Amino acid sequence: MKTIYQVGIVGCGMISEIYIQNIQTLFSDALAVRGVFDQNQENVRRRAEQFALPCRYSTMEQMLQDPLIDIVLDLCPPAAHYSVNRQALEAGKHVYSEKPLAATFDQGQHLVELARQKGVRLGCSPDVPLGSMIQTARKLVEDGAIGRVVGATANLIKQGVETWHPNPNFLYQPGGGPLMDMGPYYLTALLHIVGPFASVSAMDAISFPTRRITSEPHYGEIIQVNVPTYVNALLQFTSGALATFTATFDVWNSKLPYLEIYGETGSILVSDPNRFGGPVMLAKPGSTYEQVPVRFPYGDNSRGLGLHDMAEAISGGTIPRADGQYALHILETMTAISTSAREGVRIQLNTACGKPMSMPE
Repeated sequence: MKTIYQVGIVGCGMISEIYIQNIQTLFSDALAVRGVFDQNQENVRRRAEQFALPCRYSTMEQMLQDPLIDIVLDLCPPAAHYSVNRQALEAGKHVYSEKPLAATFDQGQHLVELARQKGVRLGCSPDVPLGSMIQTARKLVEDGAIGRVVGATANLIKQGVETWHPNPNFLYQPGGGPLMDMGPYYLTALLHIVGPFASVSAMDAISFPTRRITSEPHYGEIIQVNVPTYVNALLQFTSGALATFTATFDVWNSKLPYLEIYGETGSILVSDPNRFGGPVMLAKPGSTYEQVPVRFPYGDNSRGLGLHDMAEAISGGTIPRADGQYALHILETMTAISTSAREGVRIQLNTACGKPMSMPE
């Protein structure tokens, strides 16, 4: 009989809804939500009633002491990721975390080593690159559709989250900002399509030291911005290819592509790397972009796919496609971007993770 892994969720904010929904439908062959915990017990009550969950935990310790919990799903704000992930690993639970893995590279290293010591799995989002769009683009590259990759550009260009997010303050504090909050989607997509990074150099700025919230329920409140909101980076892959990466919450509009890959014999254009599905365009020499057929599943919002893949990997003894080693490489890349911008130097990266295994067509 196939193992059904019981999941305990820490953090009942906005993102928890789609995770629970997908676990109870798309991924119910391997996962089940046993219960939830949040420091706000009203959030716990609401989610537990909404999805008819068996358990409501009043403390995280209570969840970790539940012998039926196999995996802890950390959906807390970024500043809490290290603490929550560490406690769960120390309790001997498998852990899957929302991005980033931790706020600093040293914290991320400790988590990866702790998971190894405890003999448990540590996974981390984003799992969006496991969806149909990025996997189709990856397959085109691996099949030689554009020859050797020589370059790429990735552009997260948008206005700040204070215009729509119900609780945007934490996204302008350490562990947040466009780089740490949204950067993982773009950088992990590049990791899947092109491969790991070797070095970075960057500049950044805090364009506006304060922000005024225009979303409810905190309309009119002022946020103190404590992280850069405009980041420009130059990335070199271990293959030798180069990429430019812009991440900003300071721009109202742009026509730059979300993600474009350049090869010896063509180019590939994809849509927002924060979406599982979307058009994949291919241009050959002397021709314009034409849409290519999508060759992989999971085109809808399939958050939890990485968690499901980790459960399958635990059962099968394989390496998850959203394993902690890949999240650590992305975390090192992002923290190196920040260090390079602060110190004005090029940073060589030390993590050597290779590419995650591709998804089956």
